[in-house]
Amino acid sequence: MAVTAAKSVMAFRVLTMAVDLCRLTTRTMNVNAGHERTSKARIIHQIQLIRGITKWCRSLFDKYQTGILIMLIFLRRFPPLMHG
Repeated sequence: MAVTAAKSVMAFRVLTMAVDLCRLTTRTMNVNAGHERTSKARIIHQIQLIRGITKWCRSLFDKYQTGILIMLIFLRRFPPLMHG
């Protein structure tokens, strides 16, 4: 359940970042001097976060590859029950 929520939050952040990046590159964002700068900084920060999370996941996978594969196979065969 927490993994699904985390994926949703990450997907929303990526979508928001993509929209902001599109607005900045097409100059359709409100051009306040500070607003544009902070938006670029926020986008760069989000990209760095995603890159860091990706590297962290990759290092965990490399370290615990067999265990993760077994868990994924198990979850595919016996998906967890969703409550609520």
